[in-house]
Amino acid sequence: QTDVSQRSEFDEMVYAAKSAFGRIDIMVNNAGYTHRNGDMLGVDEETFDLITAVNMKAIYHAALAVVPIMNRQGGGVILNTASNSGVFYDREMIAYAT
Repeated sequence: QTDVSQRSEFDEMVYAAKSAFGRIDIMVNNAGYTHRNGDMLGVDEETFDLITAVNMKAIYHAALAVVPIMNRQGGGVILNTASNSGVFYDREMIAYAT
């Protein structure tokens, strides 16, 4: 289990995978976190920060961790998934859909 909002844990996960398998050929970013449905004004800043750390910043962490390895190997694939909440407006999911 890895807290992808924490860069150090991401690096540890990638190191463990590379040590176990010898290569990193694919990174799938599929982690997501949200708050309970409700008015945007009810989402405190700590929760908003966690949502953006898991849903957006973790993709940056993934790239920093695996791109150098993939470059040395001659390539690899990074697959980022997203929620349809980023496409379809839901006023009760503003922080998640950001």
